Amino acid sequence: MNKNITYQPPSPDVIEHFAHAVCSELGGDDAQPEVERGLASLTKVIARILANDLNRQQSEFDNRIE
Repeated sequence: MNKNITYQPPSPDVIEHFAHAVCSELGGDDAQPEVERGLASLTKVIARILANDLNRQQSEFDNRIE
């Protein structure tokens, strides 16, 4: 049984909520809106890269089996 899984990064809303929670917890200078936006942007890029890499790895693995 061959299951094709497509990995997707979390939604932008989830990532933005995560960034807000992290920055709020850190407090001080890290609780500023521009820091929160920067963390959210970086996290979105990393999440997209990881999802693409997982999908690529799965594709390579499936090709080797056949």
